[in-house]
Amino acid sequence: MKNKKNALLLFAKYPLRGRVKTRLQPELSTEQAWNLYREMVFDLVRYLRHRDTFDLKIFYYPRQYLPGMKRWLGEDQEYHAQRGANLGEKMYLAMAEIFKQNYKKVIIIGSDVPTISTALINHAFWSLEIYDLILGPSFDGGYYLIGSKNLYRELFRNIQWSSENVLKQTLHRARSIFLSYFLLHEMWDIDTVDDVRRLWRLLKDHRDTRNYDYLSGTHRVLSEIFS
Repeated sequence: MKNKKNALLLFAKYPLRGRVKTRLQPELSTEQAWNLYREMVFDLVRYLRHRDTFDLKIFYYPRQYLPGMKRWLGEDQEYHAQRGANLGEKMYLAMAEIFKQNYKKVIIIGSDVPTISTALINHAFWSLEIYDLILGPSFDGGYYLIGSKNLYRELFRNIQWSSENVLKQTLHRARSIFLSYFLLHEMWDIDTVDDVRRLWRLLKDHRDTRNYDYLSGTHRVLSEIFS
């Protein structure tokens, strides 16, 4: 820990073949989905690590795969096993664990938004100077980012996770406990084959590819899939 005030928590699964990105199958093969997931997360970690404005902490699952996580994403990362019975409990306990390390602001993101920028993340941390809660809405009705400067259990209880109601229910909870909140711009999660095609068009057609040059492994796998 570098004793900064901002912590970014990345939630990621260990890439077991046939257990990651299953919604991409059968349009993509098990091997293609596995390779794409591995490279997206690896590229994202490489992009987010060693930043001056926040500390990156990887919350992984299943907990017995810590050696594999280190081989995959590097020995120099800070790893924490996910705890809890569902996604809401896992996020709540992760935030609680990091707030105990004396961080002032904590943001959680998933591993399904490879094009998220450090500018957006820094904007979210800055916005927590003004608001109690920051959310990054995804187009499927959920959110790709949640951040706060205090721990609020209500935000993570009795939510219909993996549904189109996640953001709506979370905002309802925030209003019920009188939290001020700010919404970042919407982004696509990479959950379906249509999302994968959209990502490929973005990486292939973007005029200034330097914006996404850190996604080199992702670009390679997508070029093999769509060649």
